[in-house]
Amino acid sequence: MHYGARIDFKALAGIEPRTCVCVGAGFSREDVKECALAACGAISSGAVRGIEDLCCGITGLSREKLLGPLARQEVLRALLDEPSVAARLKECRRLRRRAGFFARLDRAMQEGRLASAHQEEREVLHARLDETAGHDPLRSEMRALCAAYEAWLKGSGLCDQPLLLQEAAAAITTAPSGCAAVPEKVVYLTARQPEPLEAYFLSALSSVTELVVMGPVEDIRSGALASSVVKDFLEPALFERWHTVDDAAASMALRIAREVAAGGSSCDHVLLIPDVPAVRRAVVAAIGRAGLHLLDPRDPTELGMSEHLKRAFLPLEAVASGYERRRVAALVSLFEESEGTGCCRLISARGITAGLDSYRIKGLESLYERLSALEAVFGDRRTCTEFSKAHIEWLRLNAGPLHIEEACPFIERAWTALGADLLRTGREDLRAPARIWLERIRERIDSSPPPPRLLRPLSGIRLYRLDQAPMLECRNLWVFGMPAAWLESALVGGYLLPERERELLGEFGVRSAASARQERIAALRAWLASARSVSFLDARYEWDGRERESLMPLLRELGLESDQEDVFCEKGAFGGVLNSYKPVRAVQEREVRLASKAEPRVRATDIDRYSRCPFQALAASRWKLSDAREADMELWADTKGRILHEAARILVESRTHDGTFEKSAARALEEAWKIPDGLLKSETASRAALRRMAGLLEVFAVKETEYAVRSGTTVESTEGPKLSAVFEGVLVEGRPDRIDSHESGLFVIDYKTSSSPANGTELLAGYRLQLPFYALAAQDLFGRPVSGVQFVTLDRKGTRSSGVFFKKFNGKAQGCLTNVRAGQSLFDVDPAQVWEDMRGHIGAAASGFVNGIFKAAPFKKKECLSCAFRDLCGQRRYSASGGDADDDPGGGDAGL
Repeated sequence: MHYGARIDFKALAGIEPRTCVCVGAGFSREDVKECALAACGAISSGAVRGIEDLCCGITGLSREKLLGPLARQEVLRALLDEPSVAARLKECRRLRRRAGFFARLDRAMQEGRLASAHQEEREVLHARLDETAGHDPLRSEMRALCAAYEAWLKGSGLCDQPLLLQEAAAAITTAPSGCAAVPEKVVYLTARQPEPLEAYFLSALSSVTELVVMGPVEDIRSGALASSVVKDFLEPALFERWHTVDDAAASMALRIAREVAAGGSSCDHVLLIPDVPAVRRAVVAAIGRAGLHLLDPRDPTELGMSEHLKRAFLPLEAVASGYERRRVAALVSLFEESEGTGCCRLISARGITAGLDSYRIKGLESLYERLSALEAVFGDRRTCTEFSKAHIEWLRLNAGPLHIEEACPFIERAWTALGADLLRTGREDLRAPARIWLERIRERIDSSPPPPRLLRPLSGIRLYRLDQAPMLECRNLWVFGMPAAWLESALVGGYLLPERERELLGEFGVRSAASARQERIAALRAWLASARSVSFLDARYEWDGRERESLMPLLRELGLESDQEDVFCEKGAFGGVLNSYKPVRAVQEREVRLASKAEPRVRATDIDRYSRCPFQALAASRWKLSDAREADMELWADTKGRILHEAARILVESRTHDGTFEKSAARALEEAWKIPDGLLKSETASRAALRRMAGLLEVFAVKETEYAVRSGTTVESTEGPKLSAVFEGVLVEGRPDRIDSHESGLFVIDYKTSSSPANGTELLAGYRLQLPFYALAAQDLFGRPVSGVQFVTLDRKGTRSSGVFFKKFNGKAQGCLTNVRAGQSLFDVDPAQVWEDMRGHIGAAASGFVNGIFKAAPFKKKECLSCAFRDLCGQRRYSASGGDADDDPGGGDAGL
């Protein structure tokens, strides 16, 4: 039976009710109020209370004097900032560097001080620990910190829960007749074993009123939830194991939706889930897709996932991080899209890492002005009041453009609460930089409950955590996603009285891991005993792909008696109707037709891309697509290529008639080196890049000397002239890297930084048409025949074996342009005929580009391996699935 049926809620009626329900850990106050309102119609504020409210009524202490977790953390910060206190707390100073230290310290001090009813008992516990576990410096420091903390509280007239329990128990003990605020009967609901201090208060309370402690732990002690009783509820339960948590959630939501459609009520269904964000997301998503609702739609992870809050704190993050490039990029992306994209590209190209002055460059004038304004507002050390006022004013000015109107009131309340806590602790004049205040307000927001919803459904599925107890009637119970180690995963202990020490003090009634384990067993048994039907839904794999452990040991702890090794029915994957579950999905279009260009003119680079794959030309040249890149310790590939091209040009122009160079490779590289795009501002990285490229240029110089001495060529031009020619009515333009003059004609050279340039056979077949275009256009411009074209790779080998070479100009003899073995780049044909045949390939590529005819048809399949636009044609998905886009000419995606 659920606990709501065991309480006489009619006794809560009236302005001064005779009975008070005190809600402790593991019970929902909203559920208790719902039961009371259903029985009485109306209740007073004193009918349903927490244990702190009851103690405040006994002691006469104002609720405003009771410190919450965040206010207590401010007190602890103030104490540890005191030099006289911090000097004796070396271990605490060491632990302070850890993230979330003050939250863990506060929780440890609260739980540790509840472990003893009074000071004498506390001394006995510490003496026992010194005797059994030995001396511990951290334990001694925590005792000293507790003493300083309690002295500060008493001196300030403030209070926390342990001190409030002590004062309430003392007030009852010293003047039991004066406790008029205590009702005739108190029903205390708790799913935990009371700590010694809490038990001491309850014992004192029972001397002046009728006290009834109710909860799963008490039922375990009385035998009402013995394993022999619970097994009758477990044996008829439904046990299912699905492939993933998402499959289990989809199956559960569909079954509930069908029952609701048949006339049932969603309120009859209760979900028990662990406090795991991934499980909650799976459940909420499945319920939403099924058209159902949660009775309480608030999500504990809502604040952490809120995009409004993320946007609201971006200016503070930028200032606090010292204008780190990623923070600045996130901030600038909120404003005009075109401005943000251009700024982010320039930030990455200039290798900016941090520092306001780093953004004072050409092209970032507006961004620097905006960041300077932020520095003027948030850059100085300010008090909390000054800083919060500046932040709220900034939010009000930018709430519209940033779309954060919903977050502004919540942030304003958080700043107000932080200022009030600092005022309580006497630190309202504390001045700190933006980093400190951002950390404080973020901690406060992360620990805050989600804001209430303006609209709440009248009916819906009830969702509870596994460690809560049943207060309302439960018809259909779904235990979902329970971890196999849930009984052993309770967080008990901390810096003060850690888990091992609590086990040693178990004889004194101190709550330990064994107690927490028993509490969780009791809570689960209470749910099983209160439900009419029970379903356990498990999964084979976690959300991240890890295999889950079996729940059978846990079920046997609950009372399941079964001869089967595994009672779960394997259900596999859920065959739902989501698009991602469909066996066939449409792929992207692999053929695109665009309107013809108004001016029939293309660049040589465009036809080169078109010859590799028309979709590459579509993405890079027609649609101007590109990936956002971040600066790195290595040069970007295109930046490295430009520097090497320029250095090679400088080196070649200094070549003498005997093949030597007037300039060294290092000198040429120094002249070519400018501010490189994509390289982080680092002297070490720059020197390393220069050293590597100098080695490549030295190899190039050696190969160039051999070529010059053998061929006897002279340099006709470098980086020009601008060549143009008309192919099928389209004007093609471009500038060659280099043209050499030979007694037989011209020799066109193109520098490449890749290690595998196209060979001659591929060029003649219509692949990589940029170099053949240069040959034809140079032949027309200079009126001389072209004796060959060559790719010169600027790598460690300095390879010169790719291009279109002719046997009559090949060999080791003096005057030969090349010296390669027979292969796919050497031909024994008339050069004039070869170049004439190339006109058709160039014309087809140029007209196809201008007329907007683009098809995903790479000349070589290896083009897809390094293509940055594989998502455009769907090739990336096919590659990931082990197939190829060409395997499915019909455009289907059944192979996925």
